[in-house]
Amino acid sequence: MMLRKLLEQDKTEAASAIADDKISQNKQEQDDEILALEAIYEGSFKHLSKESDGDLRCFMIEVTLEAFESIEISMERPLPSSGATNRHSFTLQYLPPIHLAFLLPSTYPSHSRPPFVLHAQWLSADRLIRLSDKLLEIWEDQKGEVVVYPWTEFLHSQALSAIGAFEKLELVQQPLKLHDPRVISGCNSLDEDALSLLRYNEEMQLSTFLSSIHLCTICFEESTGREFIKLPCQHAYCRKCMQQYMSVHVTDGSINSLKCPDCKGGIPPSALKELLSEEDFERWEKLCLQKTLDAMSDIVYCPRCGAACIEEGDHDAQCSRCFFSFCSLCRAARHDRGSLSEDQRKREENLVNELKNLDFVKKDAKPCPTCGMAISKSAGCNKMTCSNCGQYFCFKCGKRIDGYLHFSNSCTLFDDDDRGENAQLWQLVQQQEQRQQQRQEAIRFGKPCPSCGQPNVKVGNNNHIFCMSCQNHYCGQCHKLVRKSSEHFGPNKCKQHSVEPR
Repeated sequence: MMLRKLLEQDKTEAASAIADDKISQNKQEQDDEILALEAIYEGSFKHLSKESDGDLRCFMIEVTLEAFESIEISMERPLPSSGATNRHSFTLQYLPPIHLAFLLPSTYPSHSRPPFVLHAQWLSADRLIRLSDKLLEIWEDQKGEVVVYPWTEFLHSQALSAIGAFEKLELVQQPLKLHDPRVISGCNSLDEDALSLLRYNEEMQLSTFLSSIHLCTICFEESTGREFIKLPCQHAYCRKCMQQYMSVHVTDGSINSLKCPDCKGGIPPSALKELLSEEDFERWEKLCLQKTLDAMSDIVYCPRCGAACIEEGDHDAQCSRCFFSFCSLCRAARHDRGSLSEDQRKREENLVNELKNLDFVKKDAKPCPTCGMAISKSAGCNKMTCSNCGQYFCFKCGKRIDGYLHFSNSCTLFDDDDRGENAQLWQLVQQQEQRQQQRQEAIRFGKPCPSCGQPNVKVGNNNHIFCMSCQNHYCGQCHKLVRKSSEHFGPNKCKQHSVEPR
């Protein structure tokens, strides 16, 4: 309603007496312009006129901005306690659209410009005024010609550079007592603006991902994003491959290895629940619970029924399932500490504590990169603080860090705990055996890469082969490099799947 009132206020500015034939010519040019704009912007072009408006022709275009590789958004927020400011920044790929509402008076384009209003939720009024001035400059350069499409093209490709924010956009507080009938700013607060920008960017990234074609690096099949699942680390795989991958690890109980096949980043529970069967997801939850209990220092297990129990003071515990009371040191029935000699009790405690500490340090602690103190992590993120020297370091790679910028690269802020020594050793043995088997199969059945000559084995019957040596894709039938699977394989082309004689 407010937008329509502002537009109608500008209507009187465009009124002037001109010849009827010129009005007719203007209307024809307007009709052609409207037809072109409807074809270009489709659902983003809207008619705002009503039957009661008569000859008033009012429209609105939602102008999307060009996508970026990365644009930095920053803002400064005052700290109420000290009066100082705290700077925050984040990166985006998409920015919300700018809305251009305009009238087409009978005097346009021969005598006057279209009255217009600019609206953006995330741009302050002073920045919208600068954009409005640029639109007026475009009209002055092209006076007498249709100008709405040049306006939209300018907003689409040059809006940010016009306000001096092409690679970096500073969010600023809305200036007070700043009013211009050509603009409507939706800025309320810096926090709300930042949240709306992040939300829009996430929605656009998801929409682009779902409509694009992706290659699964596990099965080398191409499909739209609707057939893929995207992990927080931004790697994506087809649902069929990920479902099999998850199911194998849950069945084997190796949930610590249930990570992104590419970068070993974490897989969120929502993705597991979406792809796993109900039975497998329940098993995964039980394994996670067991893993968490094992990491708690005050959890012991009942020697009778094996249930988890909380250790009470003086190393005593009572099972909540079978009600057996026992000593957590010797795992016998609860006994009076007086029945043990002081020396015997101390020796038992020291021995148990020493074994526990050595095992814990060996499995779970990491040395501080500055002073060498062993630092352990029971839960939480991988940003650690040395209790001895105060040095910040990454628990995953052991490097010195300052803040959280380190975790935007290869290391992740949150990660599963490391596997035990035996499990790691077993995993290394399995990997070594698997590599040996792959080398033997590559020598016997491998297809040589046309780029580097390295033999690689087909995955199943798939002729789309990925060279692990030079990272190229090639065809196992014609031995030529494959740039795009859909162009190389198909009818009257190479078959993507064929059975190899053994």
